[in-house]
Amino acid sequence: WKGAKWVREITFLDRDILGFWELRGYSNTADPWTEDRFS
Repeated sequence: WKGAKWVREITFLDRDILGFWELRGYSNTADPWTEDRFS
């Protein structure tokens, strides 16, 4: 089982920000039913 052993920070936002893979062209929602892989 994999999980976080230490949590250093939790940030709550009122909007969605793009992460590492989303900035490189992958979908931010990644809906598997619509095959939403790339933006």
